Amino acid sequence: MKTVTIRDTTYTCYQHSDLSNEVMQGTIAKARDLWQKRCAEYVAKHGDRGSCVMGAGIAVWYLAKKCRTPGKLIIIDAREATWYQGSVIWEDSRAEVQKFLADNGIVTCYAWGNMD
Repeated sequence: MKTVTIRDTTYTCYQHSDLSNEVMQGTIAKARDLWQKRCAEYVAKHGDRGSCVMGAGIAVWYLAKKCRTPGKLIIIDAREATWYQGSVIWEDSRAEVQKFLADNGIVTCYAWGNMD
């Protein structure tokens, strides 16, 4: 993990070796399971709601090998959380999943995606 500062903004960036770590992969898998569970609960209570969105998910800032500028890398795609299309389904619980990841030492951001 590296810290990169660009134009007065500091990013906590992960690299390939960080993301391939077994402990980190296990934490991400648990977060994915939590998100799937929360999405299923939402659908059971409210149904499929929201706009169809492509490219949404929970991301980390990633610094590729030999690069200086980080980019977002989605570690849990919203499509992995539910097969329903309504963005409200996964947006309802994304903060809880991000908090779970933060509590386990993984700094994340949210990629809102683009409305289809």
